[in-house]
Amino acid sequence: MLRAGIATVYEAKSGAEFGEGREQIYRKAEWWAKTKRKGIWSGKKEDFESPREYKSRYAPRSPAEGQAGEEVITKARLKK
Repeated sequence: MLRAGIATVYEAKSGAEFGEGREQIYRKAEWWAKTKRKGIWSGKKEDFESPREYKSRYAPRSPAEGQAGEEVITKARLKK
């Protein structure tokens, strides 16, 4: 999937475990897809948003915000 350009190497806020020697293999496969402009790497760089960037953009900024969002959803479901 990485070589085809339909996946990215997992990027987390804390360390991720890939298995012994696997991270370098995964990063090399992603690099190859980027250089060959495969899949998600075929467009403009500014058009791509990594899963980590997306999660950061849509994550609640505080626990209170997360609860408020859940409360709105719950109320909307009750109205139906």
